[in-house]
Amino acid sequence: MTPRNQNGPAEAATSPDRGSINPAKDMKMNRQIDSTASVQLPALSTKLVNLEDILGEARSFTQAVFLAAAGLGSSSNTCALQVLAEQINARLEQARCVVDEIRENAQ
Repeated sequence: MTPRNQNGPAEAATSPDRGSINPAKDMKMNRQIDSTASVQLPALSTKLVNLEDILGEARSFTQAVFLAAAGLGSSSNTCALQVLAEQINARLEQARCVVDEIRENAQ
């Protein structure tokens, strides 16, 4: 007598999965949703680090302008450029303080 359902031998639980015959089922179940703020914090932290790097580079360029102004020879031009460089540095420092505040509030 032959059995009605001839599927072959049973497989062990460790056999590789061949996937679902209903692909939409797996997609609904396995989609990723960022539902907590803590998941977004690493991205914010990375952006803040990048922003600090950019501000540091801008400060270095401002220092270069300050030093280059000293070599102009004309004291009025030198003074004007150095005052401008100092103001840029002050604004960069203010921006860094804002970054620090954002980082503190995010934690």
